[in-house]
Amino acid sequence: GVQAMSTTVTSAAPAQPTRPAVPWRRLGRLALALWRATPVHAGVYAMLFVCSQLFLLAALLLPWKLLTVMATGAVPGFVPAAWAGATVRELVWAFAVGAVLALVLYGVSELVMARVARHGSGGILLRNDKVVLFDRYDRHAAGLYRYFLRCQAAALAVAVIAVCLAWLYQLVLCGLAVYLVLGAVFVYRVRPRFAATAPDPGLTPGLMGNAWWGAGFIFVVGWVVWDYLHGTLPPLWQVFVC
Repeated sequence: GVQAMSTTVTSAAPAQPTRPAVPWRRLGRLALALWRATPVHAGVYAMLFVCSQLFLLAALLLPWKLLTVMATGAVPGFVPAAWAGATVRELVWAFAVGAVLALVLYGVSELVMARVARHGSGGILLRNDKVVLFDRYDRHAAGLYRYFLRCQAAALAVAVIAVCLAWLYQLVLCGLAVYLVLGAVFVYRVRPRFAATAPDPGLTPGLMGNAWWGAGFIFVVGWVVWDYLHGTLPPLWQVFVC
């Protein structure tokens, strides 16, 4: 009887709201297991991702310099000394061919990355062929594996970019660090409270992602403008690359 009464009182007590724990340890164990299962695929994918981002940067930078050369009719200051005797027409051709080549190499890198991810996920599924969880689980597992490779490659790219910024333009690195800290505070502190007290505004993940990148770009450009107003701005091409 005492046990029944205690059970009744316990069930009648209001439940305290608990905050769901972020499964960082479980995600870490999963990432480590995937690394151990396909170390070559993960390493190759990460290197290809960094190369693809460099090709994308060149595909954006070269057309901009091409338009600058065509508009001014002068040789840019960053051109190597070996090209000092080149004419403006030859530089236009070089920048145009380089931009097209960079774009093609970017596409090739993305295609090779897709093949690497497909081959790695196929090997994992082949070793666990007897495990059938639900219909079309293999496609779902392959998609998750590609997402894992993309995330770890993006983390490596961010580390490489941080090292380059520390060498080329420390102020932009400081601006990015401040923006990431503010974003983390918003995601983990401000947004849960806002979502609990206000109705869902219907923001889609794509819209929030575009807002995140757009606001970050404007935020970093603000730091560059502040640097310009203080007369310490580095060369323009270096600012563009950073």
